[in-house]
Amino acid sequence: MIENGLEVKQSKKIVVFSCLSAFILLSFFCGLLVFVLYRISTGSYADFDEITGNIFMVAFCAILIVIIIGIIICIIVVYKKQTDVYTKDRIIRKIGNRVIFELLYKNIISIKEGYESLFFVLKKPIEKVNGKKGPRNFYEHYDRTDIGKIKRIIIDNYYNIQY
Repeated sequence: MIENGLEVKQSKKIVVFSCLSAFILLSFFCGLLVFVLYRISTGSYADFDEITGNIFMVAFCAILIVIIIGIIICIIVVYKKQTDVYTKDRIIRKIGNRVIFELLYKNIISIKEGYESLFFVLKKPIEKVNGKKGPRNFYEHYDRTDIGKIKRIIIDNYYNIQY
């Protein structure tokens, strides 16, 4: 806890689980790519359609592999840089030192708790610092100990929020 609020990051378990899931998907498409490349290298084709299908399959697998690698990198970068600060009256989302949005507790209708996660239902959409409207709900994965601290901060200041 810092002097002006509680700084929390995403749950490590959820980040590891997400990366593992992406690696499993990545290994599947890598295996499929190797299989198709092996079929192409053997050169036993029935007709032109099979050659074209194999070329499209190589391109499809390569594109999905690049996308999944990008997703894994994005998950890790967001985990490292994103911080949520819970003060007495608001949630502040920061990426690095830049503030993305501020959410006042008086905008929260209810809070639901899931497996290492909090789900906030809001009265009106989140307004980002750049002026764009965000989602009407706020969902984030936190560590179990942080969830207890967050709920305590919000309950101490706002009694009318449903839990």
